[in-house]
Amino acid sequence: MKQLYRDYLEFLRAFVQESHPELSDEIDWNEILHIARINSTVGIVGYVLMMNPGLADSGFQAFMRTQCLSEIALYSRRAEQMKELIKQMNACGIDHLLFKGFIVREYYCVPELRTFGDIDFVIRKSDREKSDALMKKLGYEPHENWEPVFSYLKGT
Repeated sequence: MKQLYRDYLEFLRAFVQESHPELSDEIDWNEILHIARINSTVGIVGYVLMMNPGLADSGFQAFMRTQCLSEIALYSRRAEQMKELIKQMNACGIDHLLFKGFIVREYYCVPELRTFGDIDFVIRKSDREKSDALMKKLGYEPHENWEPVFSYLKGT
């Protein structure tokens, strides 16, 4: 395995174990950032750097800190939207089951760093029309629906 990948995996290990990463002396920070972007773990790498000052030069440390905090802010907005949707679905009597990323995030040491592009949940087929009306009422717009999956967007 290339040293680059070992260093990247070391960031993930340090995050999960809440410890100091054991990195090589010749770490390529641009390549670490590239791999983190591909794997949606920029916030995690940034968090590990925040918790371990001095691992990288101050400019890269500051950049990664900003990336980490941006991901936390984005997550917070999405989580609040989802909490409101859950509240409204409960009020309308629409049974739903959340799964994948929105649930898995609770097992992260920093849940806000579990990035996700969407939130997946299932409903009863009999609640489809009621759910669709609620989603539209709350400002979600239908997007790329294909049976049996229905997709909505709200903002970004």
